[in-house]
Amino acid sequence: MPLNRALYDDHGQVYDAIAGTFLVVGLTEDDFTSLTPEQIEKFKEKYQSPEIFTLFNGELHVMKMPPEEEKEQKESRKNDAKQKNPAKKKNRSGDAR
Repeated sequence: MPLNRALYDDHGQVYDAIAGTFLVVGLTEDDFTSLTPEQIEKFKEKYQSPEIFTLFNGELHVMKMPPEEEKEQKESRKNDAKQKNPAKKKNRSGDAR
């Protein structure tokens, strides 16, 4: 899976990256919990745009994906999904095969 979001430490340095779909949840002492409205806004803003990862001179560089490129990537994924799961063909009576 391609990398799509970086995780940053308190100094703004990348320490890990997320690949694929992920879920952000709250955490209590012994279980998961819902996020507060403030946390929802914080993480929505933080992870809204995918990031582009490049390796240059042995160093990992991360950039926010430009909105136009993000739109193209979403369209590409949508088209890929359609190709993998084509709609069922209907016979003459209208029933799915």
